[in-house]
Amino acid sequence: MTQGGDDRGARRGVRSPWAIDLLGVLVAVLLTLLAVLHLLSTSRSWLLFFDGDSIILPLFERSLQAGQPFEWAMSTTVFLIEIPVYLVLAVLTANPFDALTVNAVLNLVALYALVRLIAGLSLPGRGRRFVVAVSLLTFAVPLAATLLESTTNADSLELFSLLATTTYYYPTVLAMLVAAWLLARLVERDAPAGRATRAASRRRVALLVTLGILTVVSVTSNPLYGVWTAAPAVVTLIALAGLGRIPWRAALTPAVILIAGCFGGMLVRKPLAPYLSMDPANYLHIGDILTPLRFYGAAIVDMFSRPAGVIELVLLSALASVTVVAGFAALRMPQLPVRRQLLFLLAAVTVLAVAVGSVLVGTNATRYLQPLAFAPLLVLPALVGQGLDAVRHRKSVRASFPNRGAAGARTAARVFSQPDVSTPAPPPSASTTRRAALGLVLVVLLLGGITGTGAAVAASASRAHLPGAACLEGWLAGRTLTGAGQFWAIRGLKTYGAPDVRLVQIDEYLNARPWMVNLADYDGTPLSYLIVDDRSAWGEELVDTMGAPRANISCGTYTILDYTGTRGERVLTTRVTESATLQRVQRGFESRPHG
Repeated sequence: MTQGGDDRGARRGVRSPWAIDLLGVLVAVLLTLLAVLHLLSTSRSWLLFFDGDSIILPLFERSLQAGQPFEWAMSTTVFLIEIPVYLVLAVLTANPFDALTVNAVLNLVALYALVRLIAGLSLPGRGRRFVVAVSLLTFAVPLAATLLESTTNADSLELFSLLATTTYYYPTVLAMLVAAWLLARLVERDAPAGRATRAASRRRVALLVTLGILTVVSVTSNPLYGVWTAAPAVVTLIALAGLGRIPWRAALTPAVILIAGCFGGMLVRKPLAPYLSMDPANYLHIGDILTPLRFYGAAIVDMFSRPAGVIELVLLSALASVTVVAGFAALRMPQLPVRRQLLFLLAAVTVLAVAVGSVLVGTNATRYLQPLAFAPLLVLPALVGQGLDAVRHRKSVRASFPNRGAAGARTAARVFSQPDVSTPAPPPSASTTRRAALGLVLVVLLLGGITGTGAAVAASASRAHLPGAACLEGWLAGRTLTGAGQFWAIRGLKTYGAPDVRLVQIDEYLNARPWMVNLADYDGTPLSYLIVDDRSAWGEELVDTMGAPRANISCGTYTILDYTGTRGERVLTTRVTESATLQRVQRGFESRPHG
């Protein structure tokens, strides 16, 4: 009986670490749902669900459902990862709004998973409970920052919530963390001899292959990976080898793979050129420093106009500063584990490269600064772990030596600042397992409550924005008319409108605008009306060219100009069809309109 009881206790001890990790995941999901719920209940929901850029994936899915030819004109991004992920979610959910919401949750949960992996590397030899606690505390930092973000402005310094969108480079952000984890694994020392060495070699080859595939796919989808990840990683590897922290072979092999992967990704992009609307080089304005300085200066001023913005700006500055300081401190501490040295230095190089490089190359979009928000996550787990150790040991010393608390605390700080001296936590007892199970039940109940509340808020937010589409649907009254409008005016209507809402995207000169649309939309069908809103800028010749519309129908945030049966309908159809045909010929698609 005793032996059997011991066996059961041993089995519980083996299983319970996984229960702890599962509990960590559930808590991370709970925190994520709270953050997404905040985004749904504020004006930031516009950025997730209605902004012109954010809804390319629902439009892509709608185009597939309609059976259109694949003649897509993307931006500089191919969305190799975003498209299949969204299409799967679209099958599993009822509407685009739900799919985008679930996508936001998955993005943030994936961030937690990567933080957990990085914490495991940064805190070797620690118990699973400790590592999970550190991971959750680290993960809470970007989520707390997300709770400070509530504007509709995609060009603000509200960087953390951009990860919840489907089109502002979430795979590139996550790939940056995955690459850091792979590199940290690669620089670990091989086993000394024999079978362990062969196993380590096979593991190294697998990591290098994974790094190469990750680089090729990421650069193919979004060349920003080369700037955010590959270049800082190469610099970091060479610096560590030059300082004698890692062998040159251990540095040059992954560096060569990163460089070759970037070239490979750019080569793969060559056949995809017809589907891209702009060369990445067009975003570079080297030498024009004043424009980005003015742009980012205005973004900082905007943050200072809101209390939450001030707090977030301070947090963002603190994270970047701590990261840079920790990175350069690691250079002077050869006794640190080499994994930690790589993570610290890589994070610092990334932050500096992005902050300085964005100004030097003349960019003027804050979304390119996202590594300032997420690269610090490579450093935080180790710092949080050391902080928890220091606090815990001070309490222990004060309890044991009440009259020598201050001296004991200083001694503890010195002891726990040394690398790899921590002791693994003892195996959890049966009571610990029961507490973990109870925690799981409570978290599941909380998840249910938060999910139900989130669904209600999502439905409310959806209804708040759909009346515009309902107005157009009511005016169409089942007619199969096709209209036109500019980027910001029509994309939400195309996404959330009924199937009979058919709209094509044009510019202010009544030409087809091939930006994040399917050129198959321009099929030569007569264009009978225009959608006009406050964000639409039109050339002065519009009235002279089109003539007066039959009627103006006000739909609150926009106006329908009805040209059905007028000269304006013929002019608009001819102008758009001819310009779209020219675009399709230049891209190698069919030389004449469909139909």
